[in-house]
Amino acid sequence: MTESVLAIYEAETITSAKLAPLDNSSADTFAMNGHKYGPSISPVYRVVVQYSHGPDVKVAEGSFTIGKKDGGWYVIAIARLK
Repeated sequence: MTESVLAIYEAETITSAKLAPLDNSSADTFAMNGHKYGPSISPVYRVVVQYSHGPDVKVAEGSFTIGKKDGGWYVIAIARLK
């Protein structure tokens, strides 16, 4: 990465994070090339993060889904389902 890109990452500031509960019906699945894909573990929460980049950039938002397995919390990835 160039120094300018690294500077952008360093300038990001999380302004808030919220948990939105999900249920098992929130587990989106899709088919591609004859295979079914979906969450790697059951979703529990959607984490919504708001952040700002610096003085001239307005607040932005991102989100990701987390689930619990074997006593630990994990960011959910898409996996090929059996």
